[in-house]
Amino acid sequence: MRPLRERSSIKRRTGELPPTGKQFGVADELREKPQIDDGSTPAQLALPKLYRRYAPWLHAALRRRGAEDAEDIVQDTYVRLARDASAPVIESPQAFLLRVAENILRSRIRRERAAKRTAPDLLLQDVVHSLKGPQLETLILREAILALPEAYRDVFVLNRFSDMSYAEIAAARGLTVKVVEYRVSRALAILRRALA
Repeated sequence: MRPLRERSSIKRRTGELPPTGKQFGVADELREKPQIDDGSTPAQLALPKLYRRYAPWLHAALRRRGAEDAEDIVQDTYVRLARDASAPVIESPQAFLLRVAENILRSRIRRERAAKRTAPDLLLQDVVHSLKGPQLETLILREAILALPEAYRDVFVLNRFSDMSYAEIAAARGLTVKVVEYRVSRALAILRRALA
């Protein structure tokens, strides 16, 4: 039987075991470099090396995921790492960087969606403040009707604004009279809650 040392070196040559030696990461840099007098932490000193090595890869990975502003996200990723005073032990730099970048991307998407939702609301508020009396009530009612589910809105509008009976709506839409009655009553209940 061969000694253990020989077997491990054979496995290393055949690729079964990962090669021993230094792996890159902030933790390795921390072990090698002491605290610097200018206030920089060892993790901050390791960032340029981390950036040079992984920034192109991270940029390409983000572009593959559809991020149009991949360069900005890469920059924000490293800025976020530089701000973090506690130097984490990074066992897998690519996975760590990608996770931070994806979190930044998700945050940006959330902010953009929120901005899109609030922009029409702000415009509507300006219009509402300029309206008075019946105009305002009409606008509020119109918005409440448009917010109804389509099935309820369709029969409600036909009944209340086109003066069609339940039987006429049922024949025109291929529904039973009971379904039309139910949808109109549900639409009225939703509108009552919305306008209360």
